[in-house]
Amino acid sequence: MRILILGGTLFLGRHLAEAALARGHRLTVINRGRTACDLPPGVMVLRGDRDRDMDALRDQHFDVVIDTSAYHPTHIERVAASLGGTGHYILVSTASVYSHFPATEASPTHPSIRDEAVRPGPSTYAGLKRGCEESAEAAFGPRLTVIRPGLIVGPYDPTNRFEYWVRRSLHDGPMLAPGNPQRTIQVLDARDLASWILEISGATFGVFNAAGPRDHLTMDHLLSLCITVGKSSAQPIWVSDTFLLEHHVTPWSEFPLWIPDEAGPLLQVDSSRAVAAGLGMRPLTDTIRDVLQTPTRLKPLAGGLQAATPVDPTREGQLLTAWTATAPPNER
Repeated sequence: MRILILGGTLFLGRHLAEAALARGHRLTVINRGRTACDLPPGVMVLRGDRDRDMDALRDQHFDVVIDTSAYHPTHIERVAASLGGTGHYILVSTASVYSHFPATEASPTHPSIRDEAVRPGPSTYAGLKRGCEESAEAAFGPRLTVIRPGLIVGPYDPTNRFEYWVRRSLHDGPMLAPGNPQRTIQVLDARDLASWILEISGATFGVFNAAGPRDHLTMDHLLSLCITVGKSSAQPIWVSDTFLLEHHVTPWSEFPLWIPDEAGPLLQVDSSRAVAAGLGMRPLTDTIRDVLQTPTRLKPLAGGLQAATPVDPTREGQLLTAWTATAPPNER
């Protein structure tokens, strides 16, 4: 098949490109060229800016278009107006479009944002992504697949959310572990997502959640796996939500993957439809091991989003000291 990837080749796009080439597809990539990534010979590279023009796509025809970089409805509209034609349009959206969790594909979503003047950012991300879905539905109709991933992880992840814990667990001694150790999270290796996207290309349509197994991974289990794979003797010290909030720790950023229990579940979605359509999930230990073997490549995120900015060792030590001095004995 002739496949076009819209977006960067830093993380998911990189794994998509590798998966497409491994299957013998003819691959074209279009992006702004701001992220360095060595692509194998034979890949056609086009330059385009979705905020301005996509003229490089004029009269181009593809069997499949995989869109990883739409952050505003106008991004979809410019592509649709420029493309000569496509048989299958796959939009990688986000589980953040859901207004409540846990969620299935039928759950309510945030209202869409379609105002051209609204720029992507943390407060507008979900609404604009839903607007992207609506624009894609209008442009491509039954030829559309919308994929709503949760937290995708693995080698070359620029966000530092998962990698922080993988690398922090390498250090021996006390390690601040935030919140409820039994809080569940979902993570999906980006390579598994990429492989599945290529498997369904040209054949499977509709809306699919794509996240890790529900209720199978707790923060305690995640840290235990990181310590085991890293062969360290790190000692998690579980610190309560209340203490962290009283000490002005920023959820999800200073200690990635942590949000207080009172905030409810986050990005918890049912991916059974995708699993039934062939989505596979490798052992998490393989993902952890491969992250450790890949150089860290943190980059600014698209769409106005921000990477995690974890606490430095000094602040972590201060928090642990304060917790030890004030926490009830049964919680230390």
